[in-house]
Amino acid sequence: MPAVFVHGNPETSEVWDSLRSHPRPGFRATRGRSAQPHPNALRLPARLAARHEPSLCRGRASRRSSISGPVEVAEHDIIAAPLPSGEFDVVHARLLVEHIGMGVLPNLLAGVRPGGLLVIEDYDMVLPVTSYPSHADPQRLVDAQHVADAVGDLMGSMGFDGECGRKLPSELEALGLEDVQAEGRVRLIRGGTADTAFFRLSLESLREALVSSGRARDEEIDALLANFAEPGRTGLSPVLVACHGRRPS
Repeated sequence: MPAVFVHGNPETSEVWDSLRSHPRPGFRATRGRSAQPHPNALRLPARLAARHEPSLCRGRASRRSSISGPVEVAEHDIIAAPLPSGEFDVVHARLLVEHIGMGVLPNLLAGVRPGGLLVIEDYDMVLPVTSYPSHADPQRLVDAQHVADAVGDLMGSMGFDGECGRKLPSELEALGLEDVQAEGRVRLIRGGTADTAFFRLSLESLREALVSSGRARDEEIDALLANFAEPGRTGLSPVLVACHGRRPS
């Protein structure tokens, strides 16, 4: 049975575990690693769809050697057009809606078969900046929060919705989906490890815009980057909300 990932990310195993609790009759989700898969099993992912960079998906697909069955990579502008009507048992979008808006949800839902699932994962930026152990100078945490707020303000000016995660259950119910469920997950980010890579690279990529717009100062950004590089320092990621609902049969 086919599934589609829109801006999919392979680090989503927790989502599929929760989906198994309420599948439709004859429907079973698996990550495609069983030596003797169920005859009605859903191979995940069966298709990767990218709006901007299909080459990234192709690279991921080529590394997913453990997946049984074919992997198709397709480029699709999800803002301009809906997914093929009723073609997929699962449509999963990760860290996508928060950037392009709730208005894209009907185009994603269009691809879900009756009885199938729409799965949306997006951040909610509700948590303040945290750091353990505490800094001897409390101003370090104040400055880190200022940079985080500056990043949120800059991204918001580009259309990012920092409250997207908490809105998802209501938005999926408004689409008429049933059995809507959601959960939030937070990762512990350890300084000096690969866990910080996403946050370091994001901050570096936004540095010029943050400084030139007056939202943050270079020294504040450098101090936060130093936090990321410091072994033994732990912070919390934003809340990643996973929400899913079933299309009525």
